[in-house]
Amino acid sequence: MARQDLKGLTAFADYGTVGLNLVLSIILGFAGGRWLDRKLGANGWLTMVGFGFGVVAGFRFLYQAAVKMRRETEEEDERERRSESGDEEPPSAN
Repeated sequence: MARQDLKGLTAFADYGTVGLNLVLSIILGFAGGRWLDRKLGANGWLTMVGFGFGVVAGFRFLYQAAVKMRRETEEEDERERRSESGDEEPPSAN
């Protein structure tokens, strides 16, 4: 398999689950709050708090994925710019 194809599959694996993680975070927060509500009899307050935590957790994950994607895109653009201009590739930190 070509290196570019492998990169595409890796990116799909990394970012293809972003929406699923967002939805699951919200559902799990809601379900956890509802469960606590039933156990403690909080009249719906814990359901709303759990839902809120789920939304925050989901969007936090979405933000982290966006930052990671932007950083990787900028690094790829820099590598392409260097290869087009004939500059040498700097040593990798990894």
